[in-house]
Amino acid sequence: MAESGTQLNRKELEKIYDANYSNYERILADIVVDVQKKIRECGFNPSIKTRVKSFKSYFAKKLKLYRQAHANPQAMLPITDFLGIRIITPFMGDIAKILTCIKENFIVEEIEDKGASHSFREFGYESIHVLIRIPDQFLPFAEGLETPVCEIQLRTILQDAWAEVEHELIYKSEFSPTDEPLKRKLASLNAMLSLSDMLFQELRDYQHALAIELSKRRDSFITSIETIIDKEFTGKYIKPEVEENPDEDFVYSESLDEMLLHALNAHNAKKYDVAIRMYTHIIEATSRKDIQALIYKHRGMAYFS
Repeated sequence: MAESGTQLNRKELEKIYDANYSNYERILADIVVDVQKKIRECGFNPSIKTRVKSFKSYFAKKLKLYRQAHANPQAMLPITDFLGIRIITPFMGDIAKILTCIKENFIVEEIEDKGASHSFREFGYESIHVLIRIPDQFLPFAEGLETPVCEIQLRTILQDAWAEVEHELIYKSEFSPTDEPLKRKLASLNAMLSLSDMLFQELRDYQHALAIELSKRRDSFITSIETIIDKEFTGKYIKPEVEENPDEDFVYSESLDEMLLHALNAHNAKKYDVAIRMYTHIIEATSRKDIQALIYKHRGMAYFS
């Protein structure tokens, strides 16, 4: 989009914007279909939002950049977030994986970590902005764009929630808090959201680790049965594979979840005495009948292994 002389020509810019708006929507719609397909092929199904920058927002940013470059208007930075895609995932750990997926499937012009140097006005942790080059097949419809790129933002659900609230609270109202108590409240809110994201990720990692150990326990049980059958019908004993032994130290102050994970790990590593002690302690440490019933089953299998 062009400007006249050393002054921005709002009418000319708006005319170009209106003439090409339908093409901008078409490009963005085609790109998001491609992005969504590639991300799903990588094993993810995040929420995705899109937007073409409104002319009001575009011109306001153009004016801001123009004023910043008043000494040399010809060197004014281009607007690169005209076409925007926001990818929203529940967990922090997915962000890096989705970023890798994007880098493997698109031409990436720039990656910016918005959390690297944040202030109280910004989310207190990782928020990734990626500029991908518009694929060649869409370039005929990109006339009027200052640079043929599309911005992809990668955020967690909580980061996106903060961005929406921040936009309403600060940017839309042109509000700039100056008093320290209010700054501290905003900083505290950022910290709580950041901590929540980290805790959600830790819970997910724990569930994943527990699922792996339970799967190993099931596989080990099936292998034991097959070994007995082989011995019964062939007279040969096939020794099952044994994984590296886990740490035998058992910290009784751990949570029940952590103790169960350690018990399963010991059980899978054929350390039956250690596993039985752990299972017994879990049974004694909880009054919940459903948990006790589950642990009794595992302890029984350890007894007869």
